[in-house]
Amino acid sequence: MTLSAEKIVGLGYGEGGAVATGFKKAISEKKVLYTGDQSNAEFLRKMKEDLGDERRFDVIIDDGSHVPWHQIFTFETMFDTWLKPGGLYIIEDIETSYWSKFNAKIYGYDVIDAGVGAPGSAVEKLKVRLQSALR
Repeated sequence: MTLSAEKIVGLGYGEGGAVATGFKKAISEKKVLYTGDQSNAEFLRKMKEDLGDERRFDVIIDDGSHVPWHQIFTFETMFDTWLKPGGLYIIEDIETSYWSKFNAKIYGYDVIDAGVGAPGSAVEKLKVRLQSALR
């Protein structure tokens, strides 16, 4: 099977000067990379504005920080307005939603309110969203 993409848009993590000077980099005519933080509402707003008419995607893959609250925030920001109807939304490394160890960290971020049934679990949030959609 051959897939043909009209455009591939990536979001890579960056801080400070990397974001200020490297907001967007064209890799080729069909590929572009934004540098920023998926948990920053202002960054995502600017990215969406910059994408203009190209802001609806067939596939979104969140392979970002793996911090549960980042995954929840990004899903809530992108699912309804960035993903085309019938599109595919994938979240990588969602097992961090089950980390309930005291002072758990990933990439310097605290993993808070995670664990089975916990309010900070991306898995729990997605289960609620799915149940709501099925009603």
